[in-house]
Amino acid sequence: MKRRYSQLHLIPLIVVVLALFGSVTFWPVETIGRGKEILGHGNPETIPLLFLIFQKWLHYLCLISSTFNREPAVAVFLSIFSIYNFLFMFNNIRNFYFWPIAILELNRLKEQKARARVPDDPPLVSVIIPGKNEVKTIVQTVKSALVQNYPLNKIVIVDDGSDDGMSDLLIRTFGFENSPSDMECLRQNPDLPVKGVIKKVLKAQGHLYLIIKENAGKGYAMNEGINFCREEKFVCVLDADTIPDTDGILSLVFPMIEEPRLKIVSGRNQFINGCSVDEGVVVRQVIPRGFLLILQVRQFFRANCNKSFFNFLNAQKVLVGNFSCYSRDLVVHLNGFAERGLTEDYDFNMHAHQLNGQGEKILIKSIVTARGWTQAPYSLKGVFHQRVRWAGGILASTIKYRKMAFQANTKFMGLYAIPADWFRFLMFPINFIVNFLMTPFILYVVFFTSTGKPVVLDLFYYFYLPGFALFFIFDVIVVNFLDWKFIQSYPKKIDYIFMTFFCIFTGWFFESIMMVCNLVGYWRALAGYGSWGKSERMALPVTTGSAKTST
Repeated sequence: MKRRYSQLHLIPLIVVVLALFGSVTFWPVETIGRGKEILGHGNPETIPLLFLIFQKWLHYLCLISSTFNREPAVAVFLSIFSIYNFLFMFNNIRNFYFWPIAILELNRLKEQKARARVPDDPPLVSVIIPGKNEVKTIVQTVKSALVQNYPLNKIVIVDDGSDDGMSDLLIRTFGFENSPSDMECLRQNPDLPVKGVIKKVLKAQGHLYLIIKENAGKGYAMNEGINFCREEKFVCVLDADTIPDTDGILSLVFPMIEEPRLKIVSGRNQFINGCSVDEGVVVRQVIPRGFLLILQVRQFFRANCNKSFFNFLNAQKVLVGNFSCYSRDLVVHLNGFAERGLTEDYDFNMHAHQLNGQGEKILIKSIVTARGWTQAPYSLKGVFHQRVRWAGGILASTIKYRKMAFQANTKFMGLYAIPADWFRFLMFPINFIVNFLMTPFILYVVFFTSTGKPVVLDLFYYFYLPGFALFFIFDVIVVNFLDWKFIQSYPKKIDYIFMTFFCIFTGWFFESIMMVCNLVGYWRALAGYGSWGKSERMALPVTTGSAKTST
């Protein structure tokens, strides 16, 4: 019997939210004011926190405007700095409703993974592996698909114009041979738009296929693979550098079997850097060693919790495109993946959400308990290249589907998720200006002006410190705890404790890098420029011997 969540399950959520909100609704003025004012007050006066925030912010804006004629440069700076601190504080208050909802969804996903089983009459599922110049990783990725504990109908590799010998390596490894009948079948009446000449279709023993075609982009390669899988109900997309756990495909497909309205799902990324692989199975799991690698691990922890929150609202936008599963009927209905763009998965998800605005009921979720191993960039240059592409692609798709914003018929997607993206786009330039360009000016205002000094100090005490405290508590400590409790990326608690202390001292550095990457990506998207370029890859460390299944 399927387990369904009724409105009764919202009762504990409401209790938790009210308890958390009530605990911060009335704060002593002195506890969020200057430190020297705390001393000597036994019975501090209390005031509603949100009222205090608005009151103080309006007070500073009035003070700034009154001093504009005397010190215009200081007044302009204080205006920007005041807006920044207000937005920073207000943005972090959302954690009081954000994390309780994420906890409910993470617990549901954990329970669902525990009961996942292959049904007696399983629906047909095939795996599509598009790739270009992935000779370093493709063999282990194909082997990981072969050892899945869900019965797959086909495994289709689409070589999108590689020039590094990827197809030759696959032919030698798996014994592919020409299959003229499959070639003719693929050419006849494709359901989805294709581009690039198909050179040949090869078949190995069993259900393994290789399609070699001219380069046209990942979206077209995925469409070509889906065209080849005509009778399937679900198609899973697996990037050529991704190795799912042996129960990975089952963990994606099982929720779609339980809930017919669920049409798109994806797993979560976990970094394979430093791990060992044996016949498509990760047999040695360790936290990556390296400054940039650990910071990326920590950022993905938070992304998993974010996705759980948006699952609850059915407003999921950012999925893991390298490890995902789609209803084939939906892909055909939406005419396949986008012809252009750097984030074809994000674009497709937004397109699917449009159907909900037209009266259909489609669910899109991130199954963060389904794990796919992939490589994180090792160098600062690799991180920059990757994040610029992501930022530019997301902004381009958000602009493309801008009419969905504030549309009540799309519910939380249009009323919350998309406006939250626009808020984030606004915050990044402000963050960049304050953190990089105005730091010297802050020191000048504090030490060399009489008008600006008290305003800057009050903004710091009333807004920045409380906002930073909320950020650290919820976005570092709580995130690490939730991953250890529900997602279990790593088996040892000490690993999470290490990352918590590591982020205290280094998190600001990585966030600063992300600001620059996002700004460059936004600029490129608005200028209409973007390309995939070359990704940073290293050969996977392969071991020999008996493989122990990772779960």
